[in-house]
Amino acid sequence: MTASTNNSQNQPKGKRTYRTAAQWAKIVDEYESSDMTQEAFCKQHGIASSGLYKWRNKRKEKRNQSPITDLEDSSFINMTPGLDKSSAGWDIELQLGAETVLRIRSS
Repeated sequence: MTASTNNSQNQPKGKRTYRTAAQWAKIVDEYESSDMTQEAFCKQHGIASSGLYKWRNKRKEKRNQSPITDLEDSSFINMTPGLDKSSAGWDIELQLGAETVLRIRSS
């Protein structure tokens, strides 16, 4: 058995073992690299299949989250408008491709 196993032989039946997120991550890694069924893996390691299921789903959800979670890490730039109160209009120009420009003007 590996280091992440539950010493079920040494614990009274029904006694819970609490694991950290890092411990569960290691267990999920071990399971995913094994060729065992979830039932067999859980039985061998003395863990509840519901726990393994829960932590595998947490990992999947984290992987499926949008890659842009923090604007500082994205390609967006924070801009503060510096409008001159005396100006009557404004111009916006967007370069949309090699030869496409969108211009919006206000008078």
